[in-house]
Amino acid sequence: MRSFFIRQYNKIAVSLWIIIILLYWIQYVDYASLREATLLTVCVFIPTFVFTFYLSNYILPETIRKEKMKTFFFWFLFFSIMMSLMYPVIFLILRISEYMGILNLSQLLLRNDSFITGVRSVMIVNLGFCGLRFCYEHMRLQEVFTKAQLKMLHSQVNPHFMFNILNHVYILMRRDIDLASSLLLKFSEMLRYQFYEGEKDGVPLSLEIKFLQDMVEVEKMRRGSELDVVSVWDTEDGNICIPPLLLVTFVENAFKHVSCSISEKGSVKIELRQRGNTIYMKVENSKSRLGIQKSNEGNSKQEMRNIKENLDVLYPDSYSLAIEDTEAMHIVRLAIEIA
Repeated sequence: MRSFFIRQYNKIAVSLWIIIILLYWIQYVDYASLREATLLTVCVFIPTFVFTFYLSNYILPETIRKEKMKTFFFWFLFFSIMMSLMYPVIFLILRISEYMGILNLSQLLLRNDSFITGVRSVMIVNLGFCGLRFCYEHMRLQEVFTKAQLKMLHSQVNPHFMFNILNHVYILMRRDIDLASSLLLKFSEMLRYQFYEGEKDGVPLSLEIKFLQDMVEVEKMRRGSELDVVSVWDTEDGNICIPPLLLVTFVENAFKHVSCSISEKGSVKIELRQRGNTIYMKVENSKSRLGIQKSNEGNSKQEMRNIKENLDVLYPDSYSLAIEDTEAMHIVRLAIEIA
């Protein structure tokens, strides 16, 4: 909704001006000839548009940027009073034109030339368009803040993840060159996704899944028979857009904290399903029964706080995240409603 309003702001403003002008013109036509009603509408709304446009599109944004709203209120009152005084003058000139025979006599100019009428009309128009512009500026600043916050959160996640993969490659180069070559190929594909897609506002779900699948394959290559991995990818529409690298942390943490030793065979299960505008994700990993995996708990909690902040920014009130921690399993369930 916010992005739509920002993109369509100019069209919305123009549409409102057209509606207001037509409503006043229709009202004028009931009391005067078509020619006089049109002339009055033009005389009233050309200066009204100029004053209101300047007030809402130049003075208001500038005072918001400089945090001087008291200055804006002064200019708002000044322009409103000037415009209110202008209306009786316009009506007076047109009434003189009627008396001089330039225009036909009508009832229109006998009922709309008061200062009070001008104040009421001006306040409605100025408040409406300044309020619309204020909403636009507020949403635009929110969007800028959101993008900056997301970049900060991505910077916290991505370096650790990529350095982790490089470490895997280094280890494999010593014992299995062919496997290390395959891993490097997957790594290059993941880097390409991160560098070219990771900075975008949104990517198709199919590309995000491909990145996660590559990540899973990397872990399978590294762990071999020490780990059982099951993954399910079930989507109805792979073109639905989500922010890039949104789901990486859940998968990365599962492999990072899974039980895996000579005496224990670990397991990871990943399910990602998409139905309509909703994405469901469930990630499970086994935990060591020996109670020796404690060193990374602090980092894991910080990473989960980061992803929650990420989701709060992107999908406020449109997601659910549940974490279940037992002695044997760590389970994460996520549901996101994509607007």
